[in-house]
Amino acid sequence: MSSAASLASHYGLRAAKAWRIQPDKVLTFLNLVMENNPRKPLEDILVRPDVQLALTQPFSDAASQTVDLMDSAWRAGSKIGSEEASKMLKDLGLEGVQKGKASVSTLNSLKADVWKNSASAKDRLIEAMQGDREGLSDRLGKVTRDLQRRATIGIDVAVKESYAQSAMATYAQNGAAGKTWHSHIDEKTCSHCQGLDGITVAVGETFPEYTGTRVLGTYGPLLGPPRHPSCRCWLTPSLMV
Repeated sequence: MSSAASLASHYGLRAAKAWRIQPDKVLTFLNLVMENNPRKPLEDILVRPDVQLALTQPFSDAASQTVDLMDSAWRAGSKIGSEEASKMLKDLGLEGVQKGKASVSTLNSLKADVWKNSASAKDRLIEAMQGDREGLSDRLGKVTRDLQRRATIGIDVAVKESYAQSAMATYAQNGAAGKTWHSHIDEKTCSHCQGLDGITVAVGETFPEYTGTRVLGTYGPLLGPPRHPSCRCWLTPSLMV
C-alpha cells in the first residue's frame, strides 16, 4: 500500500474510532439514569436537560472530530496530488505544472453528511426510548450496535473520499489528463479491487465496476477509492488516458 493510501487510512480509522466509542458512552449513562429512577416514566426522563445533553454531545463531538480529520485528509490529498503530478511531468521531461487547490464544494457536501449522521444518531436513540421500560435495554443495545457498525463503514469511507476527491481535483489542475487505479494485492484484496488494478481513465470519468467482467457493482459510479470500507487502494496521476 502506498504512503498516500496509508495516510488516508490513518485518518479514516481515527474518525471511525471516534464514532464507535460514542454509543457505548450514551448507553452507559442512560442505563445509570434508569437504575436511579426505577419508577419514573421514560418520557419524564427523556426531557431532562442532562439526558438531552447526553444524547447530543457525544455525537456532536464525534462529528466535529471527523470534519477536522476530513480537513486534514483534504489538505493532504491536495498536497500529495500536486507533488505526484509534478513528479509525473518531471519524469517525462515536461514543464508547466501549475500549483492549485481543489474546490471545497465536494468536501463541504461530505461534511454535511457527517453532521446529518450526528443528528440521526440522536433521533434513533430517542426513538428507542419511546414506550415502556420492558425491552428498553434490548432496543437501546440494538440501536447502539447498529450505530457503531455504520460508523465503521460510513465514516471511514467519508474521510478517505475527502482525500481522494482532493487528490483527483489537484491532478487536473497540475497537468494530468488521467488517473490510474492501484490496488494493494494480497490474500485480502477483493475481486472488485483486483479487477481495477492498473486501470486508467480520464480525471473526471468513473472507473468501470469489475467482478472479473465489467458489470455494475453495488456501489454505483466510482470516481476513485475507497471502493468499499477498509479499502486500501489509491490513485496516481497519468498524462495519457
